[in-house]
Amino acid sequence: GRYAFQNQPSITQWNLARLAESLVQIAPGNPEDAVGKFVEILETFSSRYEKYFQIGANAKLGLTTLEKEDSVIYLDLLKIMEESQLDFTETFVILA
Repeated sequence: GRYAFQNQPSITQWNLARLAESLVQIAPGNPEDAVGKFVEILETFSSRYEKYFQIGANAKLGLTTLEKEDSVIYLDLLKIMEESQLDFTETFVILA
């Protein structure tokens, strides 16, 4: 569904865009300037999300560096957890 775990980045960005649309109405100054600023912010969302998602994932796995390959390890673990119907929290408690 729309809010499934793997859809969280895109639905979060969509929700932020809807919020920005609402805020344009009350933003000070020219609405077009506000739209430009919101668009600029939203365009950086994906890269920021990926970075902070990886930081959080690495912390859960006890990894201290930030390497591109690390996200594959975490995503593979999530896939195994889903296929095995493992509890998200309990899995990471056991790994700790």
